[in-house]
Amino acid sequence: MTRDDVLKYTDMLRDSGLTPRTIANRLAFLKTFFKHFGLAWPMLKTDRVKFTEKTVEAYSLEDLKSLFAAANQEELELFHFLLGTGVREQEAMFAVWKDVDFNGSSFKVSEKLDLGFTPKDKEEGSIPIPDSLVALLKARRERYSDTRLIFPLPDGKPNGHMLRTLQRLAHRAGLNCGGCYNRAGRCCKDKAICHHWGLHRFRKTFATMHHEAGVPVRTIQRWLRHSSLDTTLRYLAGSDDKNAKTRLKVNNSF
Repeated sequence: MTRDDVLKYTDMLRDSGLTPRTIANRLAFLKTFFKHFGLAWPMLKTDRVKFTEKTVEAYSLEDLKSLFAAANQEELELFHFLLGTGVREQEAMFAVWKDVDFNGSSFKVSEKLDLGFTPKDKEEGSIPIPDSLVALLKARRERYSDTRLIFPLPDGKPNGHMLRTLQRLAHRAGLNCGGCYNRAGRCCKDKAICHHWGLHRFRKTFATMHHEAGVPVRTIQRWLRHSSLDTTLRYLAGSDDKNAKTRLKVNNSF
């Protein structure tokens, strides 16, 4: 494979409507493939696909209150779990009751080879969870006493529709921004497609809430299972800009 081949592949991805960030990710995967087989990466620095690094903001307390107020019991438990643990989507999909320590008030991200699940970077870890989430999970356990997964589909399989559930709930709660459009030209004002609502923002919110409560950054890094502190700091970037202490300093400056 030559540079021309990779450039044609890049053009094909662009013509198919993928975003620059997604194209850059695909090329990164291809570069890893080349390195695995000891092949020289043929692309030049000038061939790099440029993209805007999107900032991910935490959910506001007002948005969370409105979201939970409109949720049914199943939705309430799922999104409280994502908020209270800070886990990734697949980690929630493959969460099992054995991972919950009701006495120690913690949740463990663990490998399940029989289900085909391995944590990102093979990083297992235990996360302390609030008493309010422990109470919700205890009540849920009574209702789902014969399931292995905490949030299974009706057929017992892992739930891969969590994002769709969140966006439908946000639309039902009247929380869509009204400015998002999908590839078909549909607006989130009328459809459950708002990009403002995503599962990974619960992880960002988890980190922000603990940071504002005074939890050390290194501890948050361990709970998020980040191999690099820089990654955790990116999660917390700007988290101080909206708190009361910062607002007091800004107002005092003027």
